[in-house]
Amino acid sequence: MHRADFDAASYPWVRQALQQANQALRQADFSCLLAGDGEFLPGVAYTRGCPLCDHSAANARRLFRAHGMHIMACAVCGFVYSRDVLISGAEQARYRQSQSRWL
Repeated sequence: MHRADFDAASYPWVRQALQQANQALRQADFSCLLAGDGEFLPGVAYTRGCPLCDHSAANARRLFRAHGMHIMACAVCGFVYSRDVLISGAEQARYRQSQSRWL
């Protein structure tokens, strides 16, 4: 078996063992990255088009917004993706500032 063929999440015992850590990651504090309107602060993230077909996000359909990220459906290929991508330094800062003992 090649490591790319292994999906740990498909094994129930793995999900159960990582449940608390995954919950902590989902709840990690985004407030240091977001403005009052819920959008990312300038310089924290960049926007992109569809990572599958490279079509512009301008024509994509916004499905919802969560933690500053706009989840889009590509108008051309239908792929669902996050339009907003945290820059590496901002993501690292988010984890450093988290109060979680799991991070």
